[in-house]
Amino acid sequence: MKNNRLILVILFLLIGATSYSALKYTITIKEKFILIKELDQIALQAEELEKEKLSLLDNLNKNREVQKQLILDKAGLNDKLRARDDKISKLNTDLYRAHNAIEKLNSQIALLEEESLVLREAKEKLALSLVEVSQEKDQLKMRLSSIPELKKAIKEVKIQMRKNRIEMREKLRERRLGEESERKTTAGNSGFLLRDGQPTSLPRVTIEVIPAGQPVKK
Repeated sequence: MKNNRLILVILFLLIGATSYSALKYTITIKEKFILIKELDQIALQAEELEKEKLSLLDNLNKNREVQKQLILDKAGLNDKLRARDDKISKLNTDLYRAHNAIEKLNSQIALLEEESLVLREAKEKLALSLVEVSQEKDQLKMRLSSIPELKKAIKEVKIQMRKNRIEMREKLRERRLGEESERKTTAGNSGFLLRDGQPTSLPRVTIEVIPAGQPVKK
């Protein structure tokens, strides 16, 4: 009896252990399938992530290429900007030089206009002088065409020459008196042509023939 109970107990234990093992196995199988399913999902996710990674890498490479191209474009633009700045600087220099040249040309034109005006005035004065000389020449011819007028002109010339000689003698006398006065104060003139603002040499006397009928200049 006792043996039968023991066997039954052992049998129940075995059945319980078997049931537990079977249940555990079933649970394990289910968990395994679940894990396999999750692993499959993870594998799919990993595959998708790999695809995304490859896509990102491809985009990154494209972005790098784009960035390189942008860098090259930027360098080209910088070169163009520098070339444009150099051109603008050269244009500014040329403009400044052209402005200076125009100012110089305007100054030269103004100077030429002034010179032209002076020349025109000189030409007008010369024309008037020629007219006066021509008139004086005609008057002189008229006066010298007759013997009485010629004698009268010679007489006037002699009178003028006499007056000039008298004036020259007076000047020489005043000069001698001045030189004697200087000799008393200073011995000699030390070879100077000027002393105290006065010339030490004798003055030149100009004899001018004035036609009759005109006033004598003193």
